[in-house]
Amino acid sequence: MLLNFQPVFLFILNISFKAGVMVVLILTIKVLFKDRLPASWNYYLWLLLILRLLLPDSLGSQLSIFNYLDINPHEAVTLQPSSLQPNTTMTISNNNMDVNINGENVNYLKSFDSHSRKSNFYLLNWLSFIWIAGVLLISIAIYRANRKFAITLKKNSKPCMDSSLLEQLETCKQIIGINRRVPLMTTSAVCVPSLYGLWRPRILIPPKGVESFSTEEWKHVFLHELAHLKRKDIGVNWIVNILVIIHWFNPLLWLALRKMREDQEIASDYLAVSSMNKQQSQEYAAVLIKWMEYFQKPPLTVHSVSMLDNKRYLKRRIQMIIQKRASYKWSLVGMLALALLAAVSLTSAKAEEEVKSEDVRVKEVVTKTFEALQHFQDADTFLSHTIDVRYSQPVANKLAADVFANKGLNPNTLIDFKIEKIEKLNVGEYKAYLSKTYSDLGKLPVYGIPVVKRDGEWLVVIENIEFVPSQFWLKNKDSITNSGKVEVLAVNENAAVIRRK
Repeated sequence: MLLNFQPVFLFILNISFKAGVMVVLILTIKVLFKDRLPASWNYYLWLLLILRLLLPDSLGSQLSIFNYLDINPHEAVTLQPSSLQPNTTMTISNNNMDVNINGENVNYLKSFDSHSRKSNFYLLNWLSFIWIAGVLLISIAIYRANRKFAITLKKNSKPCMDSSLLEQLETCKQIIGINRRVPLMTTSAVCVPSLYGLWRPRILIPPKGVESFSTEEWKHVFLHELAHLKRKDIGVNWIVNILVIIHWFNPLLWLALRKMREDQEIASDYLAVSSMNKQQSQEYAAVLIKWMEYFQKPPLTVHSVSMLDNKRYLKRRIQMIIQKRASYKWSLVGMLALALLAAVSLTSAKAEEEVKSEDVRVKEVVTKTFEALQHFQDADTFLSHTIDVRYSQPVANKLAADVFANKGLNPNTLIDFKIEKIEKLNVGEYKAYLSKTYSDLGKLPVYGIPVVKRDGEWLVVIENIEFVPSQFWLKNKDSITNSGKVEVLAVNENAAVIRRK
């Protein structure tokens, strides 16, 4: 039996679309302000994107940009029932309700397939499996890369014994405001200084850099790596990488990951130089340039952040370090940009569906279903609002097509109905109690009809229901009820309503 990942995949598609819209808005803000915002506010914009991905069920708002975007994934991918065939030949036996459709015998009262609508979603099922496969493959690749780096580090690292560097590290910890122990390790596994480890963070430095940099230059290195620790950047990167793996099919999120890491480095630079004067900031920038001589592409690991992980945006980092904007004016602008972005993209559309209570929507679908059934007016509407638990979807479609097409041959036609009560049974499950009047049997007793929510749609359940005329019921009540194969739903002077088990 194949697993059905459709609901999860549709849920992920919905979140991914909203996150993609948010990425476009963030990039637009960054283009408009052109690095005028303080580095920390540039980075906070990306943290809102993480919230968007982690908290998909948000409050509805008139300010939401999604009021203007139609993003119902269920409507976008749900396939409609196959076309009806009005010329199908059909004969009905009034004694046992057997139907012959083009030579195939089908019993009205036999349950064939309780999930008949599943046949409409084969394409989406395949896309769901491709998504799951992508998540697994990328997860395995990242795990292997991290495992390989961890093994290499274990074999080729040792504590740094240089007393001057250890003293400088302790001084930098006091400047940044970190009290926890942070070991200093030398290893050939890295080419530039890096902070490594989520739970037991340590600073990794390449052996060849120990003698090439002065103690004052190492101060700038340590301040940068400790700034990453202070800002908990490795933990943030863990969360972001997991989210990007889940949404691997969305190129905008891969772009967002790259841009966020860039702003993360700049925000750490900003924290590191926040207490420096202009001359010291220039020296800090010079250290970055000097490390370029040792730069190689870092390994694919989420456990670490490096002082220099991408030389393509080094020029921007140096400009931001030297300019070091921290005016109240631009901080206020950053706050306003953050608040506006949250208002328009962290909220959901104030949909009309939210205004209506569930029982109102249940009443609507029941009304549409039985209005379509009245005098056999509209087969398409009837099929689109029902789920038949007796037959497979093709058989149900054929049967409905013939009943509607040959309505003149049916002596018992629904001429009127009234919804007496709507009762909630469970999440996504209701029962609608109807009184119905038929041309042959007259007014039937009130009985409950199940209504369920499937893939975002409310559907009336078509069950094995029989209407037994009162005279036949009075004569055969005992034999019918004692068989154990029926459930009596309601009885009045005109008929009994029973459900075949």
